[in-house]
Amino acid sequence: MSAAIDETRMRLLRTSLSVLLAGSLIFGASMWWQGQLPTSRLLGPGLLALLSVVSLVHLRRRQPLHTLGLLACGGWAIATLMGFRVEGVRTPILLAYPLIVIFTGWLLGAAWAKVFTGASALALLAMAGAEAMGWLKPMAPIPSFTLALAQCLILAVALTLTLNLLKVFQERMDEALRLGRLAEQNLATVRTRELELQRLVEAMPALICQFDAELRCVLANRHFARFFGPSDEELNRRPLQEVFGPNAFDELRPLLQRALTGESLRHQARFGLGEGQAEHVFEIAMVPRRLEGHSDGGYALLHDVTERERSAERLRQLVSQDSLTGIGNRTHLMDRLGQALKRSARRPQCFALMVLDLDGFKAVNDSHGHERGDQLLQQVARTLAETLRADDTVARLGGDEFVLLAENLHSPEDALLIAAKVVERIARLASPDAPISASLGLALHPQQGAVAEELIRKADVALYKAKAAGRNQWRLAD
Repeated sequence: MSAAIDETRMRLLRTSLSVLLAGSLIFGASMWWQGQLPTSRLLGPGLLALLSVVSLVHLRRRQPLHTLGLLACGGWAIATLMGFRVEGVRTPILLAYPLIVIFTGWLLGAAWAKVFTGASALALLAMAGAEAMGWLKPMAPIPSFTLALAQCLILAVALTLTLNLLKVFQERMDEALRLGRLAEQNLATVRTRELELQRLVEAMPALICQFDAELRCVLANRHFARFFGPSDEELNRRPLQEVFGPNAFDELRPLLQRALTGESLRHQARFGLGEGQAEHVFEIAMVPRRLEGHSDGGYALLHDVTERERSAERLRQLVSQDSLTGIGNRTHLMDRLGQALKRSARRPQCFALMVLDLDGFKAVNDSHGHERGDQLLQQVARTLAETLRADDTVARLGGDEFVLLAENLHSPEDALLIAAKVVERIARLASPDAPISASLGLALHPQQGAVAEELIRKADVALYKAKAAGRNQWRLAD
């Protein structure tokens, strides 16, 4: 209830109590002035005046409902007492019964009205029965003037209460209308924001889907519907396993379940959509939907970054790939060598680093031109890649210098066999216009070094020993 209505209740009670106090005093004075009436009749007006004063004092606590309850109970008790002491059911003050029922029901609730109705009916029946059995002897009737005065008093109290109740009712109506207009304004604001949010969601390039606790699609924007096939209506209430497909759903299931526990998270996932479709890369954000303190679903925001990842991969290849031969370059070699050293630190393994230089390449290049030299380098790169295993690394450092990294060797003898095979395969590439061969230096990890620079340096030293020994051969570092 608003403060304005509470203040109106205060004024209503204050005015009614003032009218009741003044009327009780006037009625009592009128009865005392006539003199011929029994003094016991003055008890009612006196008690009403006392009740009015007590209620006015209590009202200063600014608790109108408690004061009204005190007034109703006290007034009913005084009226009933006077009925049994004076004229029974003909006692004028009993006209207060319906007033008490009406106004307590209006201001205090239906339960109060029912209680006072039942109690008043029982009291009236008891008075009538007591008079019929001779237990209650009515006093001399009140003179007409005094009786009329008492009824005017009751009418005055009734009018005061009615006028104030009408004012309370009007203020309640005004408050209800104000709240109704405010609710309409709020609803219009919410609808406007909802439309703006919907436009924003539809304009976003992300694929947005709302799901419930059973992992069913509740809402989806057009981008999501267009990407996954069906229309917005067909997606409604469909299980996400059917929407994404079994493979993609298996990838996303842990993320969805974590969102249901109330966790917000980001993740990158790769999965194919549909039969035979290419793999897509998605950046995924899972946001839980919280309602009354617990999560009853969530939102999945998927951003297709496939093209971005492909561009990044192409860029990485450009950075780490030799443009002429297509094999790795120095950057690629150092990255793979660093990874091999890290793996070996966690789990010791034997691997070999081989530095290879082509014998006679400069003469071919000078005699037949750079185009023939480039073809020869490409042919050597293919031969090296075919000779080593798929997990091994072949890189060109520049010119006619190549580096080989062979990992996970069972023993140093495996590295020696690979070195001999590489030298022998390169020798097979020799032709009349390109009489080339290969000199190779070999360094083993961890025997000849534990860091990249040391392994490369020792392999280089071994390479120069192979060249000094006559070329077309290999040497193991000391």
